[in-house]
Amino acid sequence: MYLKNGLNLKQFFTRFCLFLSLILFSDIYFNRSIALIFVGIFISYIAWVAHQLIIDGFYILLATSNIEGKIYHVRSFIKPRDLKKSYREISPINSSGCSSRSPLFKKDKKEILYLDILEFLTKNLFFEKILILGGAGCSLAEYFINNKKSRKVDVIECNSTMIAWAKKYYLKEDNNINLILGDGLKFHNFVAGPYDLIIVDMFNDYKFNRGIMRDSFIKNIKNTLVKDGVFIINLGLAVQFEEVVKKWQKFSPLYIYLSRANLIISNLKFDAFEFNSPHRFLLEIPRSSKK
Repeated sequence: MYLKNGLNLKQFFTRFCLFLSLILFSDIYFNRSIALIFVGIFISYIAWVAHQLIIDGFYILLATSNIEGKIYHVRSFIKPRDLKKSYREISPINSSGCSSRSPLFKKDKKEILYLDILEFLTKNLFFEKILILGGAGCSLAEYFINNKKSRKVDVIECNSTMIAWAKKYYLKEDNNINLILGDGLKFHNFVAGPYDLIIVDMFNDYKFNRGIMRDSFIKNIKNTLVKDGVFIINLGLAVQFEEVVKKWQKFSPLYIYLSRANLIISNLKFDAFEFNSPHRFLLEIPRSSKK
């Protein structure tokens, strides 16, 4: 178990024994006044740890691995006062970002996530078959299956470690999620459509995969969707927003959304967000007449 600031049980036990030793040593070899000072410090330390546990919670480290020179952790965060805020994370150490978090974390407004806007966009829809490109820990796929919004979800993830972790710690057996190791840009080599919904969520750290602007990729998406099928693209903090729009508007009219700091592009229109919602419908871009 680790506190949010990194203190683990081993450190806590070491400090606990150290304080007890100082208190006993002071009481035996010096005087009780000095021992009481250490008792006060010890009580303050215990109170601080208890406060951390109750207010901020703790996390359990499930696994760790070196991926291309970066140390990644698989962690389960727990906030005892509000279990709905517990969440799972696969992320680089010393990073505020993440590769995968569970749907339960969506209520924390401090985080830059886009799962909750997908709930809004798809809340009245059912998709027979979904394809997710860039699956990480399969949090998104689990949302659609667990909420009975789809019968089957195919997920393509390029990182074998992510897949191993997802299967070991997150996914239940026989849950109709098909997790595939492969390049999402070449999804047509791994799966067969048609799909009712395709979600493009491919990132390298915080940079989205520029391959999503390839004409061949866009054409494959178009050919793999059913008629009137939906696509949703997570651009994150994309600075190449205009480039992406110019490419994709040849395929379909586009609706642009802002989810906190994330840009979302889709061919699905939804403009009924509440006034205080962290999500906004920004603009509609008509289909380009250029071929």
